[in-house]
Amino acid sequence: MGKLFNRMVVGIMLVLMLVGFVAFAFGVQRVQADAIAVPDDYLTIQEAIDHANEEDTINVRNGTYAGGLNYREG
Repeated sequence: MGKLFNRMVVGIMLVLMLVGFVAFAFGVQRVQADAIAVPDDYLTIQEAIDHANEEDTINVRNGTYAGGLNYREG
C-alpha cells in the first residue's frame, strides 16, 4: 500500500506542476513599450494619447499644437 500511495502522490505533484507550467506559459504576456513622436507619428497630442498603450512614451517636439486634451480613465 505504501508504494501505491507514493506513486499517487508523485503523479498528483507532476500533474499540478504541469498545470502550473501551462498556466504560466499562457498567462504571461510580453509587453513592448513604444515611443510615439508628435508630430512625426501623429499630428496632434490627443491622437497620440488615443492610440498609445499604457506602457508607451509620448515624445512631443517643440511647437504649437491646436486643440485641447481629453482625459479618459480606463
